Parts: sequence; C-alpha cells; structure tokens
Amino acid sequence: MRNSTAILGALGFGAGLMYFLDPDRGRRRRVMVADKALHLSKKCDWEARRKAADVCNRVSGLIVETEKLFASEQLTDGQIEGRIRARLGHVCDNPSAIKTIVQNGAVMLEGHVLSDEYKAVRGEVDAIAGAGRVIDRLEIHDSKDDHPALRHRHRERDTERWSPGMRAAAASAGGGLLLFGLGKRNLAASVLSAAGIGLLARSAANRPLSDLLATGEWKALHVDKTINTGVARDRLFDILKYPQYFPNFMRHVRKVEPIGDRRFRWTVDGPVGTEVNWTVRITGAAPNEEIHWAGADGEEHWGFIRLETAEMGMTRLHFEMNYVPAAGRAGQVFAQLFGADPKSILDDDLLRLKTYLEKGKLPHDAAARRYETASSELRVADVMTQSVAAATVDTSLHDVAQMMADFDCGAIPVVDRDGGLHPVGMITDRDLALRTVAHNKNPLTMIAGEVMTDNVIAVNPETNVEECIEKMELAQVRRIAVVDDAGKLCGMISQSDIALRAPAMDTAELVRDISLGA
Repeated sequence: MRNSTAILGALGFGAGLMYFLDPDRGRRRRVMVADKALHLSKKCDWEARRKAADVCNRVSGLIVETEKLFASEQLTDGQIEGRIRARLGHVCDNPSAIKTIVQNGAVMLEGHVLSDEYKAVRGEVDAIAGAGRVIDRLEIHDSKDDHPALRHRHRERDTERWSPGMRAAAASAGGGLLLFGLGKRNLAASVLSAAGIGLLARSAANRPLSDLLATGEWKALHVDKTINTGVARDRLFDILKYPQYFPNFMRHVRKVEPIGDRRFRWTVDGPVGTEVNWTVRITGAAPNEEIHWAGADGEEHWGFIRLETAEMGMTRLHFEMNYVPAAGRAGQVFAQLFGADPKSILDDDLLRLKTYLEKGKLPHDAAARRYETASSELRVADVMTQSVAAATVDTSLHDVAQMMADFDCGAIPVVDRDGGLHPVGMITDRDLALRTVAHNKNPLTMIAGEVMTDNVIAVNPETNVEECIEKMELAQVRRIAVVDDAGKLCGMISQSDIALRAPAMDTAELVRDISLGA
C-alpha cells in the first residue's frame, strides 16, 4: 500500500514538473500560477481588512447606542432629516420619491409612496428620536405605474445576506465546532460537527440554509456592477449595442449569434466543459444611454446597461441583471463557494472590458481567443448589403436625404451620369450637415456633386473580410462600396454588416480601430 502511494505521488510530482517546465508553455504557466497566488493573497488580505472594519464599525455603533440610553440628546433639524432619509432607504423602494422637511423638530412628508410601504414609512418616521409632530402629505398609490416617480426600478433589498463581520464570526464558530466534533466520537459531537459544517457553508455562500438545502422558494439572483472608463459614451455604445462583441472581453461567453427580431442566442461555458444556451431579446435602447433586454423564450431574467457622463471626461458604465441560474440552486451555491458565481465573473469581465477599450488589446483569456472562427474564408459577398440606393451627381440633396430615410442608411453612393453605375463619390449624413448647414448654405438648392466625397474606396465581392477590414481601418471609414469586375456598383458593406455576420474577433478589431480611432 505504501509503495503504491509512493509511486502515485512520484508520478504526480513528475507530471507537475513536466507541466511547469515545458519549454514552450512552461514559463507562461509559472507566471500565471504566480499571478493567481498573488491575487489570492491580496484578496484574502482585502477580505480580512473588510471584515475587521465591519466589526469595528459595529462595535462603535453599539457603544454610541449604549451611551444614548444614559444621556439626553438634542438633535438639530438637519440631523433629524438625515436620520429619516437613512431609514427610508430600508423600508421603501423609491425613497427619492418622498420629500422630507424638518422645521423646529416638526417633520413634513410630501411626495409619493406605495400603499404596501406606507405603514412602514410612517413607523420609521415616528420612531426617530427627536422628531416631533408629523405632517403627512404623502400621496398613496397602489402601483408603480401610477406615477413616474415610482417607476424607477431598484434592486430588491436582500435582507438574507450577512454582513462581513457576521460572516467572519459564523465561519470562526463553524470551524471551531467542526474541529471539536471531529475530536470526539459520539452523537453530541456529530451534531456539533454538522452544525459547524452548516455555519461554514452559510458563511461561505452567504445564502440562507433553506437555499443551500434546496428547501423553500428559490428567488432569481441579482447582479449589478459599475465601472468608470476613459472611453466616450458614443464610442462605448458602439461596442455594447452589438452583443457579438462580448466574447472579446468575457471569459465564459463562447459566442453570441443574432437570430432576427432583435433576438440573440447566447452560448456560455457550462459545468465540466459543457455549454449552456439561452435566447435574449433586446427590449429597448436609447442611443448612447441605455440598452434593456429580457429572456425571449420565457426565461426569468432581465438586465440593462446604462451609460452616464462622469467626472474628468470619464464614462460611467452601470450593468444590472436579474437571472435564474441554469444549474439551479445547487449550481449557484457550488459556484459561490469556489468564486465562480456570476457576480465574481462579471467583476472580472468588466475589468477586461475596461482594458480592452482603453488599451485596444484582447485579454489573453477572452473566449474569442479560445473559440475564434477563421475569417479568411469569409467573403465580402457573404456579408454585404446588395440592395442599395444610388444617386448621380445631379441628384438634389433633398432626394439624397429622402433615400437615406427610406433605406435607413447613413451613406448614399454617387454614380456617373451615363447610367453605367460606376461610383464617382459618396455622400454621408455627416457630409450633408458639415458641407451645407455648417457653411450657411441652403441644402434644398444644392445637388449631390457639390457635397460628395470623390475619393471612393471600393472592394470586390470576392474580397475576403480581413482585407476589407484592413481597408476600412486604413481609411478610417465605416462603410465602403462594393463593385464587380466591370467596376459597377453592386452593393455596400458597412461596419454594421460585419458586426452582424462576421466572427467576433474581426468585429472587435474593426470597431476598436475605426470607432475608437475616429
């Protein structure tokens, strides 16, 4: 038995040496292990500091509350109002819809509140020490749809999660009970060991035992995250409005495929090398501001991305999502125990996005690198738009603008007068604005030849997408004409065409070098 153990140990040690001393990939593997070890040490240090700070804050609060029992306290109107505002956030979903005014200790409440929250709001206000007479002018509503101030969607308050200090205390107690129980061999010790395991699991997953034991009603999980990036809002929106980009910075999203009607099929990593699929539909979008989505086939999840302008020219990106784990309760708890839950993954992925946008480099562990599709076989004819409108140099600008509206496009190619369909120029919506209105000219009296750009960049339908992308990058344009062997216009290819049909990595390179470099 000992010989077998020694042999297995030697084989494992040898395999480990071969893995880390491999001449091709060994150095990278050693660096990655060192990085992970450093990250783990920093994370443990941060968690320890966070838990210690939480305990200190709670002890300080307890001391203050104890002192208040033996001393009279005179509160100013500002202090009373501050305490009321702090308590409202615990009992109502839209505290900003309630206005509080405190004068000489008297409290006036104005605004809007839901009927099922009204009693709790009044109870908290009445319980504030130092608050005198309450003048109630609140308007009570049965539904959030009754008033715009109540429609803002807040995440559900999670009262089932423990604070860092509570989790640390529970983990310590659970570990102590488990060690004590293992040292004894009787029924009482077994019960103590089981209790210790329960406390450890409750602390690690930070979920109620009813969830861990698969009892009770399972609720959808909520994830939210906010980061600041130096990329402008419009350029960031150009990336995020196409879910096909996401594998370029998300580690576990293998691919996102458009399937029509604003629906996308997601393929993500599942347990033990499997894959999980679901369908999402974009339910709303405000250019450069918000994108909303929801499950398309009855899945109980929704989410949104919001972009805001922050200080120092930064853009604040807020991501929020409600979802039901594909593997159910057990899969979620298991993932949380090992730091692989969606919250942890999302934190890492958004940092990858920040690096990808600001430095223009795909992360080494992005899903797009592992599941990259060859694009050398993809032709322009496979992705171009064939039915395009064209103008001549004599076409009025009014007709050109009408073409843009009818075909929902931002550029119209200009062809020669003799009907040969040979491109001689290009008019974009930008040209219409900068070369007419910006120069105090009347666009209704002008023709296409006066504002078009005569430097036409074109490709052939048989050109592969990689070469087309290179031409777009070199010219810093978002769309180019497609001409046949005779030089006649036969289509257009734009950034959107490539984004909708080309592989993710090509799309990412195109948008990074054109949209972010424009």
